[in-house]
Amino acid sequence: MVAAVTSATVARLRVVLVLLAGVVLQTTFGADLRVLGVAPDLMLLLAVAGGLSCGPEAGAVIGFCAGLLADLSLTTTPMGLFALSWCLVGFVVGWARTNFLPEGRPVEPLVGFVATLGGIGVYLAVGDLAGQSSILTMGPHWLLRVALIEAGWNALLAVPAAWLMRRAARGLRSADRLGRTDALASG
Repeated sequence: MVAAVTSATVARLRVVLVLLAGVVLQTTFGADLRVLGVAPDLMLLLAVAGGLSCGPEAGAVIGFCAGLLADLSLTTTPMGLFALSWCLVGFVVGWARTNFLPEGRPVEPLVGFVATLGGIGVYLAVGDLAGQSSILTMGPHWLLRVALIEAGWNALLAVPAAWLMRRAARGLRSADRLGRTDALASG
């Protein structure tokens, strides 16, 4: 007997495909998109988009998966550092989206900018707690430049990333619940 494929299962698969496409784009083209030596962090962007599109719980899961893919393919830092950091970012963005952020494309670039700055701060704090003080050796001016440029990239890319994540997550209960709430609020 073949089990029926639910819409939630299909939505999960689509979200996984978006995350895999993000890590492929990050590893193949990300380095070529440098501005003043800083490339965009597409996996952090997808964690933010997951929180915006799906709420806190699913945003945390999407952020964890995005961070784990980044840990596996993009970095020499300890395994799980990005996963923990981006999980927290996805949760906080999802919580804010559920509780007080309005729906709409105009707010998405601002959320992408602020959440990226916060995400980099979380990453630095968690890294420092994990004994990765080498992350901080480049100095505060360099870290500020990296944070602002990555935040600018993610603000620029927030609208298409959130749209893509909303489309991929259609069928997940949390994403559908947010979508219904937004439709009722705007109608």
